[in-house]
Amino acid sequence: MHAINGKFKNGQIVLDEEANWPEDTKVRVEPITHETTLGIRDGDWPTDPEGIAKLIALVDSLEPFLMTEEEDAEWRAALQAQKEYDKAHFEERAKRIEGMFE
Repeated sequence: MHAINGKFKNGQIVLDEEANWPEDTKVRVEPITHETTLGIRDGDWPTDPEGIAKLIALVDSLEPFLMTEEEDAEWRAALQAQKEYDKAHFEERAKRIEGMFE
């Protein structure tokens, strides 16, 4: 058995595909939140040999990212500015986080 997605319409659950499960199979129905993510969520990484091979092939097909000297200098300056900002605002952020646990 595998998970089947669906939608809640007119008070009923409508599945995206037929469920060929045995009668009286217990199920769990819960809404899927639309979360914003960067990249692949932990649960979506391939774990089978075929999926892993496809992912490796995709990574191997990517061209290296090269910056000009000017772009590199601009990036390093921005990185330094962010570091200085983080240092200057550390206490403020730490107190705000600490307040969450009171």
